[in-house]
Amino acid sequence: MKSNLYCQAFLLILFSLLMIINGGCGAKSHVEGDGGLDLESDTISPYSVHEWGVVVNGEVLSSPRIIDEGIDKPIIYFYAEQDIDNVEVSVTFNNGVARESWPEIELGERLVWSNLRIEAEPCGQDYTPFPGPGEGQCGELECEVTTLSNYIVDNASCIVFGEVRSPLLFYSGILNQMEQPIEGDFSRSRCIFPCTPGIATLTNNTDKTITDIFVVFRYIGEEEHWISIGIIDKLEPGETDSIGLPETIFVESPQDMVSEIEEAKNLWRQLLQRSGLTDKEVSAFMKAWERFMFGLDWYEEEPFSAHPHPSVPSGPSLFIYYILPRDIYDQILPISIEPLPKEIVRVGAVFYQLAVLEGDEE
Repeated sequence: MKSNLYCQAFLLILFSLLMIINGGCGAKSHVEGDGGLDLESDTISPYSVHEWGVVVNGEVLSSPRIIDEGIDKPIIYFYAEQDIDNVEVSVTFNNGVARESWPEIELGERLVWSNLRIEAEPCGQDYTPFPGPGEGQCGELECEVTTLSNYIVDNASCIVFGEVRSPLLFYSGILNQMEQPIEGDFSRSRCIFPCTPGIATLTNNTDKTITDIFVVFRYIGEEEHWISIGIIDKLEPGETDSIGLPETIFVESPQDMVSEIEEAKNLWRQLLQRSGLTDKEVSAFMKAWERFMFGLDWYEEEPFSAHPHPSVPSGPSLFIYYILPRDIYDQILPISIEPLPKEIVRVGAVFYQLAVLEGDEE
């Protein structure tokens, strides 16, 4: 009799242990995003999603435009191991509104692409042409959608949305009264170029550590261009730190290959790669932002000063840029994707004009 009781007790304990290990009936799978986002779903589907975009003074953008406030060209790529139907992607603007989308959907605080088909193969040349100036949602505005062909990644999956075939998803919009994650000021030196332009003091307003903050001083004159690039390695939550910018470098022409600037560009590429973007995605990002961030090719004609990019003021100016911690980017622009992909990479950079400086250096 005791033997039977012992056996029953042993079986009960064994069954309980198995239930704990297996998580019970209907156990769910987990996937963790690069930003520590713990995602839970009954099914993980065999595809990945990669996104990059830039917050420009509060705008969400993918390529440079006249500086105001918004999010610039977030571009989303898919990589599917097999054809997947009925995919839904939604992006929410927390305290903001969308301005453009592709494929075109209703604009508002929340964007939703429903019933997407993600094909395992790329579109190749078989994709719907992107709208031109004045077409679709562009109207009379300067539109990013017209430039999207520059940022196609040739190994990304083809996306089918109704009658539209596209190698990417795209959106941009406005973020209302966005509190800058990093703010600061600039104590400028009075000097004749070449010189050390001054000291930038920055404060991290977030509860996350932010690393590799680029601080860029530019002077665009009538016939010359000076630049100085410094980097603050890390700002802890609430921390304030200062950096004295190195001596300005004279740029004789837009085609100048300046070693200090090439080093800065290479470091920025490495940061994008470490954040999870593929080499081809990094190249697409740099195609959109390299000249704008590192500022040597805003001129299309001679003389050198003929055509500065409209977002970069003439005279002296100071910009900072860095990659947002994933948690902060997810808070600004929450994303939902069903069915859940096995990987979600989101890289949101910040390009912020810290100061437009008055001065008489020549």
